[in-house]
Amino acid sequence: MHILAAALAAACPGHFQFNHDGLRFSVKGDTFYAQSHGRCTRIPGDGDPNEYLTYQGFERSGRRLAFTMLIAADPDVSITDVWWIDIDKPARWRRTIVNGHDYPPRRTMPDDQMVYRVAPDGAMAVLGGAPAERQLVADLEPSGKHNLGYRVVAGHNPGGLAPASLAIDATTISWTTTDGAAQSAPRRPTQR
Repeated sequence: MHILAAALAAACPGHFQFNHDGLRFSVKGDTFYAQSHGRCTRIPGDGDPNEYLTYQGFERSGRRLAFTMLIAADPDVSITDVWWIDIDKPARWRRTIVNGHDYPPRRTMPDDQMVYRVAPDGAMAVLGGAPAERQLVADLEPSGKHNLGYRVVAGHNPGGLAPASLAIDATTISWTTTDGAAQSAPRRPTQR
């Protein structure tokens, strides 16, 4: 088989969304597909067709690619998901809603500027919002096989937090203010 034909045959179905750091992502109906190293991984959706998607804030943490998916069904309804996918093994992924319209419990992470850090155990720290505006820091702990819990650990209005300083380790999420003051909050891993 010709090399190009073999590559096309191995491609995941659906509408192409992005190709970042060797991870190709597509969507068909309510199902997502992640392709890496010629293997296609199916990621089930929530039952609603995924249209009007935009992706932003790609950040690499080791072999994991973290990003934000913005879903806009109409001008008044939008949902923001935070994801990470293992670039070498796309079957290893996690996601959660951090900002949703009429989702219980209502989540209100500012999604105009977000940074993420992924811990070795799959937890995430997220800082959302611009330094001159309202900012939140959240602890996203693994919950179930592919989900992340959501807990706000700090809120600042106006912000004053330095997004690049965000860090997460086995026990703590830490960050600094724009004037250099160190701050932190303990992680609360989800009971399994």
